[in-house]
Amino acid sequence: CSIAGSEYIGGIAGTAAVVSDCSSMTKFSGGAEKMGGVLGCIDEVTEKIENNYYLPIEGDMGGIDGISYDGSAQALDEESFFELKNLPEDFKKVSVRFLGEDGSEEMITLNYGEALQTERIPAVPEKDGHSGYWDGLEELDLAALYFDVTLRAAYDAYETVIASAALRADDRP
Repeated sequence: CSIAGSEYIGGIAGTAAVVSDCSSMTKFSGGAEKMGGVLGCIDEVTEKIENNYYLPIEGDMGGIDGISYDGSAQALDEESFFELKNLPEDFKKVSVRFLGEDGSEEMITLNYGEALQTERIPAVPEKDGHSGYWDGLEELDLAALYFDVTLRAAYDAYETVIASAALRADDRP
């Protein structure tokens, strides 16, 4: 998931007393304190926090409140993370959904980190008097996608009147 907040934000939970055998893929897009790939905060590491792993995306924020703990809340590299025996298959796939204003939907499924080829992007459904685009597509790094994304069709109305800055002798355009 992509995580944002001010404090107590984590890949599994903001705060908890018992967390075991969990995995998360985290990208922090905001936050000030009490942040971690597994938990934002706990009072102290105990035996109740064990066997949690996370894959940091775009920077490691630590496992719990900025610190990783071996055996409790630790980061793994991509190869080790994807070899975890109980890792859900959904973690290895990325879905790109294209939603039209008319209710149409198309989905492209990629492997984690795979590039989205521009020729696979569907055309925006047509709308009379408008030009369309996929909102958010221009911000995506198509070279490697790591998270599911939904793009919605957006439209700009065609200009039906264009004003001129040139004026005639009687001050009319």
